[in-house]
Amino acid sequence: TTDKVAESQLIMGWRTPSYAQDAKTGRILDILQEVLSGGASTRLYQDLVVKQKIATSISLNYDGDTRSGATLWLSAVPAPKVNLKTLEKAIFTTLAHAEKTITPAEIRAAI
Repeated sequence: TTDKVAESQLIMGWRTPSYAQDAKTGRILDILQEVLSGGASTRLYQDLVVKQKIATSISLNYDGDTRSGATLWLSAVPAPKVNLKTLEKAIFTTLAHAEKTITPAEIRAAI
């Protein structure tokens, strides 16, 4: 027999303007997505997976190609023995820190 193991996942979404509604905000959200979650060297992955080791994966995705409102999605898988509340708190802490410390070099690399 094959044992099935359930894995917890944290998924959050925020309603945002689409490109059709607000192209400037859409572009900013695309850049933000790339800076925070565009690979293994980015803020969310480095802080939560590599340094704190409280997540095994994390991603941010802006889906702005709709005619009406879009969504910015965040999904993360907690590391073993880490509960979703702990992971959620760490994500918001990392996002708050990033809001104050994103550099022009990170933005240029994301464009």
